[in-house]
Amino acid sequence: MHATQNTNKAWQVKDRADVGEVHVLPLGDTSEHAERRDCACLPRVEKPTNPNDKTLIVHYSFDGREAFEYAEGAYYVRHKRDA
Repeated sequence: MHATQNTNKAWQVKDRADVGEVHVLPLGDTSEHAERRDCACLPRVEKPTNPNDKTLIVHYSFDGREAFEYAEGAYYVRHKRDA
């Protein structure tokens, strides 16, 4: 799979109080996401340490934008440190 070079794509946070979950979803992705733990993107599930908190479900993009976001962040940190 090749990642897109468009790093201007946004993410959305959806509070699913009805099921006690918060979903982080990529907007404008190449495929639709299901707001469920069994989404086809195989999201990361972070269970809360406090029983009153919600479970965090972080969806992975189908277009591979995370690779570019990570690379851009690493580039920024390295060049800021060297400046």
